[in-house]
Amino acid sequence: MNELVSIIIPTYNTNDSLERAINSVLSQTYKNVEIIVVDDNGKGTIGNVNAKRIVGKYKKNSNVKYYEHEKNINGSAARNTGFKNSLGKFIGFLDDDDEFFNTKIELQIKELIKSNNDLCVCYYKKNNKVIKFSSLDITKNILMLNNVPQTSSFIMKRELYKRLNGFDESYIRHQDFEFLIRAAEIAGISVVKDCLYERHDNGVNNIPNPEKMERVKDKFLLQFDYLIKKYGLSRKLVYGKNYGYVSFLYLKNKKIEKAFQVMIYKGNFTCVYFLAERIIIGIVNKIWLKFRR
Repeated sequence: MNELVSIIIPTYNTNDSLERAINSVLSQTYKNVEIIVVDDNGKGTIGNVNAKRIVGKYKKNSNVKYYEHEKNINGSAARNTGFKNSLGKFIGFLDDDDEFFNTKIELQIKELIKSNNDLCVCYYKKNNKVIKFSSLDITKNILMLNNVPQTSSFIMKRELYKRLNGFDESYIRHQDFEFLIRAAEIAGISVVKDCLYERHDNGVNNIPNPEKMERVKDKFLLQFDYLIKKYGLSRKLVYGKNYGYVSFLYLKNKKIEKAFQVMIYKGNFTCVYFLAERIIIGIVNKIWLKFRR
């Protein structure tokens, strides 16, 4: 078990969390790893300057490679650029604000070899909570916005990435959802039931633009509407939960009229429940974060 593993790290609005991410890969118990940092900031930006400064610290390490986009495209394009420049038999991803625990790659590669599946995911930690899920319900949970694997948990066989033709670059959000649903349709997926990485808040504002998110939801739900019936889900609940999130974003941006329009015309009023649920969760999380400090 010593095949090369390529870990692709897309970076945007780069800050020092990128160094933590790189170091977490270098400290893995599985050593035959190449790290491919793809700078999606755009040349000459502050993020681009920061990315070059950080990656420059590893110039003597031939296992750390750096590629940059002329201009910002999106995370899907950055991951595809990384793949095109990778050599590994196995492909994994790490967001620049996340951090691998040191046995992550080893345990997931062992699971892929043992199961002979094409894709392996794992539990992760966020806000001191371990996020769990089942491989049997991944598509259902994506459609219902329940806990699902994030991109930093993916390690897969190279052939699977090629069969899927990589990430769909037309998606500016939900790239991981879209990729994972397509993968689940054609591939076996294993879950390592250990917490193997942590999602951090690196201070970069990552709150989605509500107009853009509404367009993404329109595209996503149209593309995968057939799966709602296939998996025996309530179309009203799926649309209500997804557009409830969009309404929540409009409310956060003080666009009350738009929030109600989405509720009425797209969320079929079912989204009111999920909107209220998200508001309550947001309040509880704020109280929890203040308590922790």
